[in-house]
Amino acid sequence: MKLNKLSMIKSGYLFKTSLKEDKEGNMRVILPKNLSDDGVLDLSELIKIRLEEKETIMGLEENQIVFKAKSTKPAASLIKMRIENTLASHHFFIISLTSEEVIPEYVCWYLNQQPAQSYFRKNAMGSRVPIINKRTLSEIDIPIIDMNSQAKIVKIYNNFMKEKGLTKNLLQLKEKTMSQMLLNFLQGVK
Repeated sequence: MKLNKLSMIKSGYLFKTSLKEDKEGNMRVILPKNLSDDGVLDLSELIKIRLEEKETIMGLEENQIVFKAKSTKPAASLIKMRIENTLASHHFFIISLTSEEVIPEYVCWYLNQQPAQSYFRKNAMGSRVPIINKRTLSEIDIPIIDMNSQAKIVKIYNNFMKEKGLTKNLLQLKEKTMSQMLLNFLQGVK
């Protein structure tokens, strides 16, 4: 089923001027660098800005999906809890599901998978930085399967992502340990 039949899609915030970081700012901004190619959103590195029209910005809601549309690799991430005073830049679309036929985690997972990525590559605009426009995103077909199967896919994927993160951390620790061992060895050789 087309994504636009399952959701409302709106564009991220378009700033009137260039972003000026303000450590005492009243809003945080999600930029493309904050969303990894595999859909991991790093909220710890968001910049703060001063935004005078703050009253019109609600923040990001639980179960919305932020979709990085202006990138060499489009990616989606699920907002797992309401995030106050935070907005996504114009590089993103915010997807709010309206259908009860799909769970948000499943749609997010699917947008990051090879069939969706192939669709995005084929339909991207722009030469230097590919851009997925709202129409292209809204017309992607999301396979509808029963809710139990969706939940199983999400559970397996989440377990894999946890394992991937732990493996990455383990490799970093091994690299640090190996480096220190070799430096200690070097000190002993002198």
